[in-house]
This record gives sequence, C-alpha cells and structure tokens, in this order.
Amino acid sequence: MNEAQADGVPGWLKLAGGLLLLLGLLGVALVASGLFDPRPGTDFGPVLTPGRVAIPAGAAQTTWLTNTLPLDQPFSLRLTAALAAGEADSGYGIALGSPASEWVVALSPLGYVAIWQTVAGQREEVLPWQTWPHARPGTASNEFQLDVQAGQMTVRINREWLWQGVWPPAGLPASGQVGLYAQSFGDSAAFDFLALQLAGGLPN
Repeated sequence: MNEAQADGVPGWLKLAGGLLLLLGLLGVALVASGLFDPRPGTDFGPVLTPGRVAIPAGAAQTTWLTNTLPLDQPFSLRLTAALAAGEADSGYGIALGSPASEWVVALSPLGYVAIWQTVAGQREEVLPWQTWPHARPGTASNEFQLDVQAGQMTVRINREWLWQGVWPPAGLPASGQVGLYAQSFGDSAAFDFLALQLAGGLPN
C-alpha cells in the first residue's frame, strides 16, 4: 500500500493541490512585483513639483495651475501629496476644470476619500466622504491617479481602484485646468504637493 492509499487521499488530488498552491504563490509574487499596477496610455511627462499650499482655519480652496488639457480626450494624471502640518481633519487632492466648474478627488489624513463636482456654486456628490482602507493616514503621502479612456474616468489612490464612471460629466468644460485642492474642517493646515505628472506631458 502506497502513502496516498494509506492516508486516504488520492495522489492526483495531492498533485492538484500542490499546483494550485504554486499558482497562488506565483500570483501573489506577480502582484507584489507591480506587474499589474495601472499604466497610462502613453509615458508620463516630466515631474512637476507644485510645492506647499497653506490654508487658514475652516477654509477650502483650489489652486489652479497655468497648464490646461483637453478634458474630453484620453489622458492620465498622477499626483503625490501629503499633509505637511496642522489640522488632520482636512482634505487634499486634485481638481479638474475651472473656477466655475470643478471636479475634485480628495483624501483626508483621517482615512476618508471623496469625489464631487461643483458647477456654478452647486455641489453634487459623486462619492460622499467615506472611510477607505487604502488611504494612508496622518502625514504619509498618498498617490492619486486619474485615467481617461474611451469616455470613462478611472480613479485610483495608492494604485487601488476607487471609482469609475462616464467622462466628461455634464457641466465640465471640454478644455480645463489642473488644480490642487486643499480644505480644513478645523484649524489651519498645510499640504505638500510633491509631484504631478500627465501622460504625454502638460500642454500650455
């Protein structure tokens, strides 16, 4: 009597189990290597370093950059930012559009994320503030990535899928600016916008 017969488990079943285990370990290794990390349609352009934005207690502002891009065409944006000092009950992120119509993806150092659009002073919640396990808390940096392709926007934070929907939304201009969003729900705060890149470079 062989060992497989002795313990009552067929040899083929043990072999299949071993193969499944090896495939699982291989999958984990490939994910950890970054093989499946999101890739833009084209190479990212030069790294811009927007710098620090400080806001007073209870304030919210978008600092619009001089660069514009066609919002109704395929593009990818990547922003790395962090709370530098001050109020943790706050939010920071990236905005697209114009002062009259903006679309914002934001993260709070307390572990919350949100997406909204404001048109002519009227705010519409796309994804209301809610806890999210992949948001890095405190002063740890967070990476935002926005990919637009075939009429869809995909939002990832720290390489994890957060949201996908039709793009561009009604009310957003066909060509707009990139903005840095900062908000405090309590005392004053400062945020470091460490790196900003656009696939293909930022056109003037």
